[in-house]
Amino acid sequence: MELAYQNIIAAFKKGDEKATKIIYSSFFKPLCYFNQKILDNRQVAEDIATESFIKLCERKSDFTEIAEMRSFLFVVAKNACIDFLRRNRNNLGIGEYTSEANDWDEGFMDREIIVAKVLQVIYAEIELLPEQCKRVFTSIFIGGKTTQAIAHELNISPQTVLNQKTKALNILRIKLNKKGYNAGDYLFYCLTLMAISSQN
Repeated sequence: MELAYQNIIAAFKKGDEKATKIIYSSFFKPLCYFNQKILDNRQVAEDIATESFIKLCERKSDFTEIAEMRSFLFVVAKNACIDFLRRNRNNLGIGEYTSEANDWDEGFMDREIIVAKVLQVIYAEIELLPEQCKRVFTSIFIGGKTTQAIAHELNISPQTVLNQKTKALNILRIKLNKKGYNAGDYLFYCLTLMAISSQN
């Protein structure tokens, strides 16, 4: 049976593998996006995302809410990115990390954190979609498959594919709006980012 959303954290704290996978899937790509925006280095961005998640697992007993986990991960990742830039500024050809640069970076990071948070909500809710709905949604927006290809693959009608796509989008719009994000502003932008990420 699907883990109820409110039970995911409790299960994660007990070391449940499925809950851990859900949380990892929810946060890893948004963290990579955030890190890469700062570093412009995909491999280092992924390494820092992985290290941040390991630190979260090491302190899993400290958290009671998803928002607390998200804040922890982004603070850890941001600090790791800044440390990387400081350590490698000569090799990267950047100057001293001044307070003025730091102020600019903070504004930039705040904006990117918002986008990454929306991505995290989307990835988390994808994991909780009904199975067929989830498969259709990921095949379209992450796999880049056509309606006909998905219908053939899942042995369902093209109209069912379109219905499941609409259902998933409606669920995501509602979830984003409930969490205070304007779905009209963010949803399709973030879906585009997800599609681009899956192609790289």
